Amino acid sequence: IRRQRQMCIRDRSLGRPTPELLYEEMLKQQRQLTSRAMPGTTKTTWSSRGPNNLAGRTRALAVDPTVKSGKKIWAGAVTGGLWYNNDITSSTSTWQFVSSIWSNITVTCIAFDPNAPGTMYIGTGEGWGSTSSTSRGFGIFKSIDSGKTFTQLASSKSYLYINDMVVRSESGKSVLYVATDMQFANGSWHGTGTAGLMKSTNGGTSFSNIMPKIPCLLYTSDAADE
Repeated sequence: IRRQRQMCIRDRSLGRPTPELLYEEMLKQQRQLTSRAMPGTTKTTWSSRGPNNLAGRTRALAVDPTVKSGKKIWAGAVTGGLWYNNDITSSTSTWQFVSSIWSNITVTCIAFDPNAPGTMYIGTGEGWGSTSSTSRGFGIFKSIDSGKTFTQLASSKSYLYINDMVVRSESGKSVLYVATDMQFANGSWHGTGTAGLMKSTNGGTSFSNIMPKIPCLLYTSDAADE
């Protein structure tokens, strides 16, 4: 289905889709919407929409498998870092911010290892369904102590946009799959050399791209979470 869609929207003269044109078109549409009615007039007054009364985009949610009650939830925010709540069923339980480097990182996906529940992976960089506020990522961060500490996987530093991630138990062995993307930002492409479906059988020490190249394209197709 994805390939058929790419064939339908491709530029025939180039033989490929042209997502690099989308950003300017999006800005054009935003300008048209803004020009219809500017806020701040007697008919459209300003009202507070944050930061305490409105959340931003939340790309990732995951139940912590190490907590038997199932009440601890992890959440990843777009340019808002990583958070957790120890009791999602309680109205008085507040969200806790994971400190250190997480303050401005775009967290897009969270995956736990089914064979080692205390091991979790955090994917960064908003590729699929991105907007003008999309932020580039910094690869994958891994914790082996249920989120107390994290380290960046050196093998993933070039993964600038991660759409999705999952750890599967295959014949009792944990296999990590990462859907990486590329994005046009600030006048150039980012992540073109690492787009695809990455696979690791050694906990993220190394990856291989298992996504085949599409004949009509010059690069390996990216993988999404459709």
